[in-house]
Amino acid sequence: MYTWNTMVTLVRGSISYFLVTWNRFVPQPYADQNGANNQSDLGGTGMAPTGSIRIETDERGRKRSIAPCMEPCAIEKGMRLIGGKWTGSIIYHLKDEPVRFNDLVRMLGGASKKIIDQRLKELESRGMVIRNVISERPVAVTYELTAFGRSALDILEQLRAWSESNAVTL
Repeated sequence: MYTWNTMVTLVRGSISYFLVTWNRFVPQPYADQNGANNQSDLGGTGMAPTGSIRIETDERGRKRSIAPCMEPCAIEKGMRLIGGKWTGSIIYHLKDEPVRFNDLVRMLGGASKKIIDQRLKELESRGMVIRNVISERPVAVTYELTAFGRSALDILEQLRAWSESNAVTL
């Protein structure tokens, strides 16, 4: 993990000079509630196990995380999978039956064909959607959810209900 440190080193007239340096984050050994250093239980890495991230504040009030998890958490992974713009809507509209591409474009309304095509390709590569070519001339294609794609419908249904019950506006 890299952080920016910016310092104003010199100001002459209207020209400001900045010194920008890269500092590599160095994991710090963490201590348990008794103050013991717990490097041994992690193979000597000194990194805190998942779920034990600590935040410390220095004398100037700046906050620093001690031994943060370097991998995305489960929520972040899920949001990367179905949280893209139009992705959830596409999955939701494919819930009942296979849908042709142009019908899906009409269902979504504000999304361009290019964006819908990109999202469908992403979903297909992730194993959430199956693309079926139903005729060669003219080319007709339908999309349907896989079992993995259907597993996201519960989450999207809960999100829809939450949004409606709280009258979420944009």
